[in-house]
Amino acid sequence: MNGKLNIDILGGLSLLAIAAFFFFQLGDDFSMFALFFPERMLPALVLLGLAVIVKGFVRPTKLEKPVFRINGTMIAAVVTGLLWVILLEPVGFIITSFFSVSGLQILYMPRDQRCLKSVFVNLAGSLIIVLLFYYVFVQFLGVTLPAGVFGI
Repeated sequence: MNGKLNIDILGGLSLLAIAAFFFFQLGDDFSMFALFFPERMLPALVLLGLAVIVKGFVRPTKLEKPVFRINGTMIAAVVTGLLWVILLEPVGFIITSFFSVSGLQILYMPRDQRCLKSVFVNLAGSLIIVLLFYYVFVQFLGVTLPAGVFGI
């Protein structure tokens, strides 16, 4: 063994695991529209996972060592994700998602580009993206998202 990690096989297996997870989450409590997305996407995700695995055998992409370094930004992203999950129900999807997405955008913005204009543009973009997701999931897919104490 040469100690190199075949990231194609690992990535393909990860895609298959994600597809399996979502497949086993489907149930009768979803609306017809909420089932439409996973029922159409899961076969594509499985095919993509299998294709990446095949690529891993035919033309593998290998790394000398895994690139897993824990740093402050990674810890902040994990904490933000955990806070999003914890606060989603009591605060609501729109507010929690807006603060999470905008906070992560500002966190990952290069320090030399963090000016008032860039922050404002990112905040506006975060709001638009969150509202778009909310609209698509609620209006088109029939998914009920938490409204929280403020009703939004």
